Amino acid sequence: MYQLLFYYYTIPSIIFLSIFYILTKINLKFRRFLLIGYVLMNGIYLYWRIAYSFPTITIFSSFSGGLLLFAEIMGFLQSLVLVILFWSPYRRKFRSLKRLKKLPTVDILIATYNENAEILNRTILGCQNIDYPKHLVSIYLCDDGNRNDIAMLAKEFDIGYINRDSSEHAKAGNLNHALTKTTGEIVVTQDADMVPKRNFLKRTLGYFYQEDVGFVQTPQFQL
Repeated sequence: MYQLLFYYYTIPSIIFLSIFYILTKINLKFRRFLLIGYVLMNGIYLYWRIAYSFPTITIFSSFSGGLLLFAEIMGFLQSLVLVILFWSPYRRKFRSLKRLKKLPTVDILIATYNENAEILNRTILGCQNIDYPKHLVSIYLCDDGNRNDIAMLAKEFDIGYINRDSSEHAKAGNLNHALTKTTGEIVVTQDADMVPKRNFLKRTLGYFYQEDVGFVQTPQFQL
């Protein structure tokens, strides 16, 4: 029985999912076939688990098998949420900077605590390379570690350096403290190991043309 299951379910499932995974990478129109196949194959597996492989030899085996089956069903239901989310690709409309009445000043806050200078080098260079009028951008290293070498790094790159006497409330406290020292109309927060693409501000600031927008969040990559 298990040999038949391997040949008639496992191998075809792997082949189907592999083919449509590759096709989805080429063209997103194949994604729904991949998702449908994933749901059907998981449904078949759960039916087999319930109908043919649930242990009933002893009370302990039934209880243990029931817990495992419950975990598998919950995992399947959780995956259905992801299927719904990925069923249709979401494409947010691009908002050009031309929608803004005037270009705002931007403060870029790089929060750091114990990251080394090599990591911060890349982040600072990425921020300095952003395509936006230089006189409207201010970059600050917000150092919760009070390190002399990081202060010298900020001086080397000719950017702002902000520290504080304590590290209360960790990163949130670090950024809140920095906000009391800066005056930019728009604030960009950067982790120490995040390097923004050159078009980052051009792809995000346009959404602020709406007066009720006060916060814009992006994934950790910008297409």
